[in-house]
Amino acid sequence: MIIKNLYDLYKRYVEDPEMQDKVPLEGMSRENVKWELIISESGELVNIVSLSHRDGKEANQSREILVPEHDGRSGTKPKPYFLCDTAAYFLGMADVSKAKNKHDAEKIQEKAWKKREASKDYHLKVLCDCNDVAAEAVVKFFSCNVLQEGKFNDLLRDITARDNIVFALKDSADNVVCVHERTAIIDAWNSYRRASGNDLTTDQCSITGKIEPLARLFPQVTGFAGAQSSGASLISFNCDSFNSYGKTQAYNASISERVAFGAGTALKMLLSNPERKVGLGNTTFTFWSDRPSPSEDNLFTQFLSEWGGSKVAEDPAIVDRLHAAIEGIKQGHPLGRDFNPDVRYYVLGISPNAARLSIRFFETATLGEVARRYGQYLRDIDMVGIKTKSLFQLIRQCAVQGKDKNIPSTLVNPCMQAMLTGSRFPRSLLSTLLSRMRADHGSNNSFDMGQRTSLIKAYLVRARRFSGVISTRESEIDVALNRDNNSAGYLLGRLFAVMERAQSGALGNTNATIRDKYIGSASVTPARVMPTLMHGCQNHLSNLRKKSPGLNAILEKELDEIAGRELSDNPYPKTLSMEDQGEFFIGYYQERVYLWTSHKQDDNTPNEAAGNDSNEN
Repeated sequence: MIIKNLYDLYKRYVEDPEMQDKVPLEGMSRENVKWELIISESGELVNIVSLSHRDGKEANQSREILVPEHDGRSGTKPKPYFLCDTAAYFLGMADVSKAKNKHDAEKIQEKAWKKREASKDYHLKVLCDCNDVAAEAVVKFFSCNVLQEGKFNDLLRDITARDNIVFALKDSADNVVCVHERTAIIDAWNSYRRASGNDLTTDQCSITGKIEPLARLFPQVTGFAGAQSSGASLISFNCDSFNSYGKTQAYNASISERVAFGAGTALKMLLSNPERKVGLGNTTFTFWSDRPSPSEDNLFTQFLSEWGGSKVAEDPAIVDRLHAAIEGIKQGHPLGRDFNPDVRYYVLGISPNAARLSIRFFETATLGEVARRYGQYLRDIDMVGIKTKSLFQLIRQCAVQGKDKNIPSTLVNPCMQAMLTGSRFPRSLLSTLLSRMRADHGSNNSFDMGQRTSLIKAYLVRARRFSGVISTRESEIDVALNRDNNSAGYLLGRLFAVMERAQSGALGNTNATIRDKYIGSASVTPARVMPTLMHGCQNHLSNLRKKSPGLNAILEKELDEIAGRELSDNPYPKTLSMEDQGEFFIGYYQERVYLWTSHKQDDNTPNEAAGNDSNEN
């Protein structure tokens, strides 16, 4: 299914006139290249030119060039590439920085020389029948030893063994042309490929159903953090236990060379486009549609990206139209006439594992279906004071120190699936959020309580929806403070917020608030700490009667209203369930926003408590 969808995308790219200069045909691929070796007709190195450029804030970016195909290499003796390869294969350059001693350094250098010899033999084989001055120049180049000549030491110092290099020919008229772009060279390459293809295993392709040469290796995909620099493969078989019926490597997948190339190329092009991918943790999500659809693509990008942050839509008019569409979706309205709801989208989640790519997520649906589900997601996570709507931004709140590398991998895919399909969020989301709430309770911690609370709300709302529980006003979780919610956890959370506000109003800024010391235990075992905190609260209120009568009146009114609820029958339960703990933090956050935002004018104390919890949302 995935391979077929990617292959269909490649065929669409090939047929698109606007993509013809960007899509490599069979036998070619787009690779990142850093250096160009300019050689003379006699094979001498004339100059070394850097192809790196600055891309925004990122410096030293390789240039993507259409070159003879890099179809992947593996094993103890990886094969060379034609006319575009690393400095190890073209120059015999070795990285000896990690060598422990002189003997290890010599062994590493020896391997590099063997790679250069293999590259020399390969180019002689491909170009043996090519009657072209550039072909002769390349063959003669491999007879020289650039590293030992010492003519370009200054330039060679900047090249690493892993940098990709291409050749350019400087002819007798001082014209410089890329070797791999010459017609005679391309013909020689295609002839060699066709001759090599005759030796391939031929069988029925599982995608097209035709009898064709099968791919032994799936194209390598580069650019994944955590994967090998040479790339990782989507399809691979490296153990005998994976093989069947005597077939080896990718022959077990029965995918033709043509399909493997097309699917691999399409995947590379998707992952090289920053507007077609989003990274979260160790998973990279990419998406595409079944037809050209610029307006729909902009909208779908909004579903996966930050709120209002689509780079593909820089036109203010387009941005406004996208925001209006999303606001309508949130209200439950169908897509407007500007968007085609029948466009089908595919979302693929991939994570690297050394030399292999693992499929973590794959979902397909029409834009209309995704829009309805996304609207439900927006309503479920909606929380007072929270502007962020991106699932990716919210999930980061589950990570220790808010770092992407610390995002629990078990949360990413289920949460993405929940957003796109409308299913329930995993229970591990609730437990992780509660754990982080208790651990990061200090006011100096850079987390966003509101964002965490909105995710807790989404979990609880969906859990009740899928459990068949009919929501009543008394148990409903609202966007803002709900005075009709009589849940024990919710009321205790509200009570804790009032206590905290009373302390802040009475004492001003303190080194440690009751939130810093007690919110963890109060949310789990309220009976142990709440009576003591209530006693302290009464003292703070007594202080406030003289210091700030307006604030005191507000807080006492809130206490009376909370105490008049069902909490009076069982003021402080011994323990709270995970669901009640979730409601505790919702009640705490919503009451806190109400007190600090709506009535901060009644107190002269700085609004320090809102710092990381509401103002940054």
